[in-house]
Amino acid sequence: MKCNAHEGAIEQGKEIGIKIGEEKGIKIGVEKGIKIGEKIKSHEIAKNLLLLGESIEMIVQLTGLSLEEITEINQEYKCKKAVE
Repeated sequence: MKCNAHEGAIEQGKEIGIKIGEEKGIKIGVEKGIKIGEKIKSHEIAKNLLLLGESIEMIVQLTGLSLEEITEINQEYKCKKAVE
């Protein structure tokens, strides 16, 4: 036979655990969203600087993107420009 107080404590513990889990999940989701947004912003800045003729080395320094990422953006832009 279970005690009502014991069952209540178990239920309360579950509710607290769910709430904490939801809060942590939201925090992780927001952090990931911010990182994705920052990456997109950096890509757009890099693309615009490439269009202005800025050097790849300078764009790497300004955006924090890797040389490989800037090179990919540059190649992507050239491919799109060739199609137009």
